[in-house]
Amino acid sequence: MGFDPELEEILKSIKNKDATVESKTTPIDLPPPKKQGDLTLEEIPSKKAEPKKEELPAEKKQKKPTKKEEPPVEKPEKENKPVKEKPEKKQKPVKEKPEKKERAPKPKKEKKAKAEAKSPVKSLCFKIGCAAALVAIICAAVFFVNKSMYLKKYEEKYAISFPKGIPEELCDYYGKNQTLAGSIIINDNESEIPVFSSPADGEALFEKGSTVEKDQHYRAAAISARDADLEALYKTPEAYTASTQSFTFKTIYGEKEKYHVIAAYIINTRPEDDNGYAFPYNAYGNFTKESYRHYQDTITRRSLYDTGYKIKETDYCMTLSVPSDVMPFFRFVIVGVKVDKVEKITETKENKMIRYPQAYCEKLGIHNVFNFAYKWYPEIIINPDTGDTKQLTAEDFGTKE
Repeated sequence: MGFDPELEEILKSIKNKDATVESKTTPIDLPPPKKQGDLTLEEIPSKKAEPKKEELPAEKKQKKPTKKEEPPVEKPEKENKPVKEKPEKKQKPVKEKPEKKERAPKPKKEKKAKAEAKSPVKSLCFKIGCAAALVAIICAAVFFVNKSMYLKKYEEKYAISFPKGIPEELCDYYGKNQTLAGSIIINDNESEIPVFSSPADGEALFEKGSTVEKDQHYRAAAISARDADLEALYKTPEAYTASTQSFTFKTIYGEKEKYHVIAAYIINTRPEDDNGYAFPYNAYGNFTKESYRHYQDTITRRSLYDTGYKIKETDYCMTLSVPSDVMPFFRFVIVGVKVDKVEKITETKENKMIRYPQAYCEKLGIHNVFNFAYKWYPEIIINPDTGDTKQLTAEDFGTKE
């Protein structure tokens, strides 16, 4: 079979191109092939070659379809209000404290020497303090002696010892009668009246059972009309509001008690002038609750006018009495309540039903509506710790029914 000349030329040209290519490329030096016995363990292929995993295209690797991201919603921006800038506080300059210098420990010998040096100073101070205390005691003693020096002349005059602290204006009264209980000062005329437990004729009397003990709630004193005209000072509402409404009791130790007058009445001293009963105007002691109520009610009934004051169970009362002008053997009585300060009563009320004694009702020509009223005598507390009491009778007040 003959070849086509054109085809032969094409084949020749191809061969020539391959020859030129081979001539241009440099031969690559390859290492000689190793024999199978010369291979190392690492180079020997494993019997079971793991088949290579075919890599999936990137699209197949995505197991879950990704969510479409929604475009963020733009929120309308709030108008920013201008923030007021606070003025910065001025910081005070910090004073740097000087570092304390560490003192070196002093040797024990120096400490002992200083302690020995201080001990005479301490003893000196102690001596000075004792001396000052001694001087104070001596001064107090001298002051007390000087204060009571006035008693020396009275003790020499009456040849008796006097109570320490007794006012000098009462020394002569005490020298003459040692039953002196104190004095009463009528503030309206500023007269001072000495009062005795056992008076001589014409002297003021501290009534039976009445004492100067501070815990006695009720006590009484009788004075003479020449010492003080109490009836003129307190017999009418007008006279009462115009008075000082007060008197003062001074003990023999100079202690003063102020009393506010809250009631005034007239009373008989003989039982026959009031149907066999004489009201105990000079009651004394500490009343039981029942007796206190009876006393309060009786004073309210007998008062010549109503001052508006009601006696309380805790009050301390003192009555002063003088002979009355209305009838013989009658007395005019005022009731005082102990106070710190007298607050005057400016208005009084009329007592429309006064309990007068029977004899005085007959003199006035009026009917005695209290003719058969209860005849009260106080029950007093003898021992507040045990609750023992005593019922007083007419004999305890020197009268008989």
